Amino acid sequence: EGCDQGWISSCQENTSCPDIAIMSQPGLLAELAQEGALVDLSTFINSTVLNANYTAEWINLGKVDGTLYGVWFNASNKSLVWYDPGEFSSHAWTSPTTWTQMISLSETISNTTSTPPWSVGNRSGTATGWPLTDWFENILLRSAGPDLFDDLISQDISWTHTEVISATIYFGEIFGNESYQLGGKSGTLETHFIDAMYPPFEVPPGAYLHHQGSFTSNFLQGQFPTQVPGTDYAVFSFPDIKPTYTNACMGSGDVAMVFHDTIEAQKFIDYLITTDAAEMWITAGGISPNRNLDTNLYTEPNLKYAADKVANADIFRFDLTDQLPGSLNLYVWSQMDDLVQAAPDQEAMVEVLARIELMASDPYTVFLPNVIR
Repeated sequence: EGCDQGWISSCQENTSCPDIAIMSQPGLLAELAQEGALVDLSTFINSTVLNANYTAEWINLGKVDGTLYGVWFNASNKSLVWYDPGEFSSHAWTSPTTWTQMISLSETISNTTSTPPWSVGNRSGTATGWPLTDWFENILLRSAGPDLFDDLISQDISWTHTEVISATIYFGEIFGNESYQLGGKSGTLETHFIDAMYPPFEVPPGAYLHHQGSFTSNFLQGQFPTQVPGTDYAVFSFPDIKPTYTNACMGSGDVAMVFHDTIEAQKFIDYLITTDAAEMWITAGGISPNRNLDTNLYTEPNLKYAADKVANADIFRFDLTDQLPGSLNLYVWSQMDDLVQAAPDQEAMVEVLARIELMASDPYTVFLPNVIR
C-alpha cells in the first residue's frame, strides 16, 4: 500500500498500519524508524541475495542509524530533459551537454521560433512544489557538488550558504525569464506537472523542452499512442555545470518497509529483492536499482537510457528534499512558487532561502505571510 505523509500521520495516530507500506521519502522512513514503528529487516532478510543484487549505496539508503528498515525496489532518473528529435533535426539544433549550451539553445529557440523553449508545471495537489525542487537540486548537485548536496541534507551548512545562493543564479536564468517558459512564470506556477509533459510533442509544439523524471515515458505513451519512443520523443541528461562534477545523476525511488513482522511480510520482502521481481517490474515499465537484471528487458529506449545513467553515473544522489524531515520537505516545496516569482532578483531569492533556513533551524518558528507574489 502506498502512503504519503498524511497517511503516515494517520497510521502513527491510530496504529492501523498495514503489514507492509511503500513510500518514496527516505526522510519519512528515518522518522518512522526512529519512532520505533518499523521492523528491522536484517532479522529475516536474505542478506546474500540483497548484497548480490544491490549496491551498498542503495542498501544504505534503506538504513537508519546502521539498521536496515527498507528496501528500494524502484528507481527513477530525475536528471532528464525530454525533446522531439524530429524538431531538433529540422531546426539543426543539437542536444546540449553543458549549462551554457542549454541557455544558448533556450535563447535560440525563443528568438527564432517565437515559441518558449520550456514547458514546466509545478502543480501537484498537496505536493505542489516538488517539480521545481527537482530543477533546483539538479543545479545544486552540478554546481556545488555531491558533498555540499549531502551537507545541506544533514544541515551541516545553511540554506543561505554561498554555494546554495549561487545555485539560485543558475535557477534564475531559466525561471527569471518569462519568455523561456510556456505561459511565462504564471504558466509554470499554475500548470499541473503532468499537463506540462505534453506541449513539446503536440502539433504544432507549444514548447520544445521539458525537464522531468523517467516516469514521463508512461504518460507520453498514454497521451500519444501512435508516437514512437526514441524517435518521436527522446531524452538527454541534465547538462553539466562545473567540469568537476560531470556525469552526475539525481534519482528517486520507492521503498518497501514493514510495520508488522508477519511470515507473509517476510516472504514478500525476500521476493522483492530478487532479480525475478526486478525483471517483472521493468517489463511493466519501471526502473529497478537491481544490478543483476537483464537490461535488454528495457524495451523502451528512453527508459533504458535512464536506467543506464542511474547505474553508471560517476555521481549519484537521491532527491534532496525527499531526504529531509517530512515537515521541512513540505516547507521547501511550498517556497518554490516564491522562488520563481523572485527570480532573477538575487536579494529576493535569498529572502526565500532565508525563510527555508529559519524553518530548518527552528521548525516551530511562526512565519509572517509570504510577500513575494
